[in-house]
Amino acid sequence: MEQRGALLILLFSFLSPSGAELEVQAPPAHTVTLGSDVTLPCSFSVGPTQVDLQLLAILWYFQDTEILVFNAHGSIKEESEPRVTIREEDAGKGIASLHLAQIRLSDAGLYKCMVIYIPRSHTKEVQLTVHAVPSISELGILEKPMGASMILCSVSRFYPKNISVTLMKDGKDVDYSTLSDYTQNSDGTFSINKTLMISASEKPRTLSCVVQHGSHPRPIQRDVQLQYG
Repeated sequence: MEQRGALLILLFSFLSPSGAELEVQAPPAHTVTLGSDVTLPCSFSVGPTQVDLQLLAILWYFQDTEILVFNAHGSIKEESEPRVTIREEDAGKGIASLHLAQIRLSDAGLYKCMVIYIPRSHTKEVQLTVHAVPSISELGILEKPMGASMILCSVSRFYPKNISVTLMKDGKDVDYSTLSDYTQNSDGTFSINKTLMISASEKPRTLSCVVQHGSHPRPIQRDVQLQYG
């Protein structure tokens, strides 16, 4: 996994060592939202001296696969990872953070930030978690045969799978509603429906759908006011 890192250390060994202390810092875990542009934090210090870019190399790995190398000559990235970058102007300030555009669910996993400052090297790990916040895409009443109606709440594009969906009529929870099977979308997120059959004599004035999901700190609620002719 660290063959290129070892090679860089070997090549750099022909340079005069800095004698500076090297410290690398990164959070052990980072959570981001699907589709966002994110920064995986990683920083380093070399003591009281300024960073000498000729002695510096930064390597990022994802699931033990090298995805980006930065040194005094610029950045080299794997062709399979065009969305990753390091801001070269930040390296001289002790910032080795990885920028990742348009986060996908497949980007979740273990990242490693390796900083080489001759003659030393240190690596920090960051576990990236990706979630998707659900949206209530539909809430209303569908007419059914024989005068019956069905209340429908559609919840779309959430991740991970665990979710709680509650239907309410006129501010009161409904205990006998039905939750559909999960549907997995092309981007890996999930969608689901919550339904409730009601008789023709029932005329609720307000429908509410309340969603609780780990991606959002508070319940997500949508209300619909109904009118009857």
